[in-house]
Amino acid sequence: MAEESNAAQQEENQPVSKEELQYGPASRPRSFTDAWCLIVLLAAWGAYVFVTILGLADGNPAKLYLPRDFKGDYCEAATNWGTGDVYVGKTDLSNYPKLSYTMNVTAVLQGNVKQLLCSTAVSAVMTSGSTPILPYDTWTEPGSSFPSPKQIQYLSACCLMPSVECSGSFEVGGDISNVDDAAATIKAKMDEITGKSAAADLFSAGGANGEVFQDMWEDATANFNQVCLPTCNIDFANTADDGAREWTFSMADDDPLKEFWDTLVAFDASSFPEVQTIQSTITDNFKFKALSEAECPYNPKYCIPMPGIEFSDTAGGRCSFEMSSDVQAALTDAVASSLTGMGDAASSITSMGDSVGTWVGDFEKSIGTFILVCVLSFVIGFIYLTVLRFTVGFCVWLSVFLAFVFLILGGYLCIIQSVQCAGSSLFETGTQVTVALAASAEAAINSAITGESADENCYGEHCEAYSGMQQFTINGNRCAAWGASINEGAPAMAGLYNPLKSPQTCVTDD
Repeated sequence: MAEESNAAQQEENQPVSKEELQYGPASRPRSFTDAWCLIVLLAAWGAYVFVTILGLADGNPAKLYLPRDFKGDYCEAATNWGTGDVYVGKTDLSNYPKLSYTMNVTAVLQGNVKQLLCSTAVSAVMTSGSTPILPYDTWTEPGSSFPSPKQIQYLSACCLMPSVECSGSFEVGGDISNVDDAAATIKAKMDEITGKSAAADLFSAGGANGEVFQDMWEDATANFNQVCLPTCNIDFANTADDGAREWTFSMADDDPLKEFWDTLVAFDASSFPEVQTIQSTITDNFKFKALSEAECPYNPKYCIPMPGIEFSDTAGGRCSFEMSSDVQAALTDAVASSLTGMGDAASSITSMGDSVGTWVGDFEKSIGTFILVCVLSFVIGFIYLTVLRFTVGFCVWLSVFLAFVFLILGGYLCIIQSVQCAGSSLFETGTQVTVALAASAEAAINSAITGESADENCYGEHCEAYSGMQQFTINGNRCAAWGASINEGAPAMAGLYNPLKSPQTCVTDD
């Protein structure tokens, strides 16, 4: 009634007393509801502060925005996880703030290596003749139609015979039938890639590599390594600096052709002129100039610049691609010759029209499916909204509860990761931390009940009087007392280990 009276007075533009407006539009005094939510909010804030303090104490906040190299390590960071043969004796990248790009030689040379190794010329010396590089079995004869298992493995890896891994022969620019042609073709291609010839030839459709490097930008992440360098002004020209290194090509360990490449290179060809020609082609042309260690703190194979590619600074410590001036000039001159391909473009437009017609036909064939999907979508959406109408309260509170649970789990995972050892999985570390907490809690409870504090000191000649709280293995299994019998519920093996009988025994297994 009070609300109706206020509304009537306002409609009649009559003054309203302060007493009538003291509660605003409400008819009763205002009050807090769900005040316990403030406790949840404060707990969430406390968790955020706690996790933030842990992160600042043990981590490096700059890693939130620093660029990362191909191994996942941070440019301009003094400490990283890097190990193995990737780095040159150090993982301190504090002097390498720029994320730039070098050539991924393994990916770039896939076509050229397969064209050489799987060509008719090379497969002949690998599997044919009286003394092939891959020998016959003792039960087969030269020229036999039954190759040895090793020959079959090579032919399958090269897709020169039916294989489940092959959908057809390699598209690597054509076959090479004789050794001399193989040497000339591979030399011309490698001269462009290694920078011995003009860089413009590498990106020209008329070059030895054809259009391969014109299309490489479609898969740039595979053809380039992301590396941390001191500046973006480091490119192929820097391979002439003092300290520049050299790297001889080697296939990736997981490549099925690596075994046969290494066999071909290491074969004693003193009596085989054709094999000598192939080996000379590999030895003379598959060497690359790499940046110095001061400019690129990685293994030389990750520090090989792409000829004709330069870089410029961009925001965030990253370098952007640019073409060198001679390549730009060559591409500009090539624009005129590209006009000759307009006829091919016209035929492409015609084929595109045929494709559109095919798409329309396919749509007509599947129109029933489209209608069925639309009807089901409407029905499912209507059911969902109806169910939501009666369960919206439950959904809201479930969301609040799950958000709080995930917050706790997130903080727990951050704590676990802060103590995680190299080589240990997150699950393994979580198990060990949980076991440690449970063991500590049990020891604290026992100490409170018995009134005795845990003593971690080792008493006795062989520590047989140890009475500390360490009663579990790191994986949560309860330890049996040394020398305990089966009657005491201990495993049968426990009786074999006694500090007096086996003083040198160290039991580490669960």
